[in-house]
Amino acid sequence: MMDEWTLHPLIPDDVDLDIARITSELERVTKNGVLSEKILTLQEIYSRCYEYLELAVCITWKDKKDPMGKQLAGKAEELMGRYKQIESEVKQECRQLADEEWSLLADSEELVSLRPVLSTWRLPSPGSYELEADGLHAWAELYGMASEQVKPRWKGKEVPLGEAVRLVYYSNDRPSRIEFFKEWTKEWEKVSHWCAKALNHISGFRISRGEDPVHSAYETNRITEQTVNGMWDSVLERKGMFNDFLHHKLVLQGEENLHWTDQFAPLPLQTEFGTIPYEEAKILIGNLIGAFSEDAGRFVQHAFNHKWVDAAPSRHKVVSAFCAHFPNARQTRVMMSYEGDLQSVSVLAHELGHAYHYHLLEDHPMFLQDCPQAFTEIASTLFESILIEEAMKSASPMEKMHLLDQQISRDIGTILNSYVRHRFEEQLYENRRMGEVDARGMNT
Repeated sequence: MMDEWTLHPLIPDDVDLDIARITSELERVTKNGVLSEKILTLQEIYSRCYEYLELAVCITWKDKKDPMGKQLAGKAEELMGRYKQIESEVKQECRQLADEEWSLLADSEELVSLRPVLSTWRLPSPGSYELEADGLHAWAELYGMASEQVKPRWKGKEVPLGEAVRLVYYSNDRPSRIEFFKEWTKEWEKVSHWCAKALNHISGFRISRGEDPVHSAYETNRITEQTVNGMWDSVLERKGMFNDFLHHKLVLQGEENLHWTDQFAPLPLQTEFGTIPYEEAKILIGNLIGAFSEDAGRFVQHAFNHKWVDAAPSRHKVVSAFCAHFPNARQTRVMMSYEGDLQSVSVLAHELGHAYHYHLLEDHPMFLQDCPQAFTEIASTLFESILIEEAMKSASPMEKMHLLDQQISRDIGTILNSYVRHRFEEQLYENRRMGEVDARGMNT
C-alpha cells in the first residue's frame, strides 16, 4: 500500500479564529512606530500566511473538488493580500529613510541577518503587489478550471487528465502517441481563449505600471540581465548536442522526422526495469541518497516515516507533483502519483530534494528561506542526478541506456524548455505593448 500523508498536525483547531488573530496582528503593525519591530513582526506573520497558502494547496491538489480546500484558499489569499499591502507600506518607509539612517537600521543587531532581503526593499516599487498577486492566484485558479475542461477521447473513451499526460509524454507507442497528441491539442484549443485572455490581463497590468516586467523578474530572482544572457548564450552554443541526441533517438525509432512528443518519450528498446514497487523505490532512493550524504539520507527516511509523502494515484488529484513547505512546523509535504515506472522514481526523488532544500533552510530567518525560483530547483535536480548516477554504477548496459535517456531528456526539458519559455515571455510583452494578443498570436 502506498503512502498517504497526514495533514492534521498542520491544521489549527479553529482556522477562522487563528486567521482573525493574524489579521489583528497585521493591523497592529500599522500602529507600531518602531520600524525594526515592524519588520520583525512582519517576518513572523509572513511565515504563518505562507503556511496557510501551502495548506490550501495541499488540500485542493489532493482533491480538486474538496470544499474545505477552496474555502481555505480564498481565506489564505485574502490574508496574504492584506499582508502584502502592509509590507508595501513598510517598504515605503524604508525607501524614505536617508542613507545614513538606513545603514544604521539594516546593520543593527536585530536586522543584520536580513540585510540581503532588506536591501531589495529600498528599490523603487509601484506599490501594487497585492493586485498582481491576486491576479496571479486568479490565473492559477483559471488554469485549473480550464484543465478540467480538457477532455480528450481515445479509442471511444474519455481519457482522464493524468492518463492523458502520460500518453502524450511517456507512451512508447509512437503512432498512437502522435495521434493522441492531435486530440490533446484540439481539446486545449477549446479553452485557449480563456488562457490568452488571462495572460493579456496580467501582462497588460504589469506594462501599465510603467515597468519592464522582464527586468522586474530579474530583480525578483536576484539575478542580473548579463548573467541570464550569458547563460542563454551558453545554452545556444551547446544545443547541438541535444539535437544530436534527439536525432539519434529518432534513428532508433526508424523514423525520419522529429515530433514534439519525441523529446520526452522512452527509448524504443526493451527495458529491463519492469515495474518498480513503491516500497522498493523508497528503499532505492533512501540508499542512493544516503550513500551521497548521510544527512540527506536520514532526512529522506524521516520524511517517509512521518507520513510526509502522498504517493497513491487518484483521479481526484491534480496531475502535477509538488512539495509544500511549513516553516513554523519545520515540516514539508510531498505529493505525486506513483505509477511504478522509472519516471515515477525520479519524480519522487525530485520532490524529496525540494523537501531537503527546505530542511536545510529551517534555521534561517523566514525572509531568507523564501528563495527565488531560480534557486529552488538546485537540490531537487541534485537528488535526481544522484539517483541516476548511482543507479548507473550497478546497471546493465541496457539499463544504462534508459537511465542516460531519462537524464538527457530531463536536461532538455530543463535547459532548452527554459530558454523557450523565456523567449515566449519576452515576445509576449513586446507584442502586448502594441495591443491585445489573441491565442493564435501566442501560438506563433
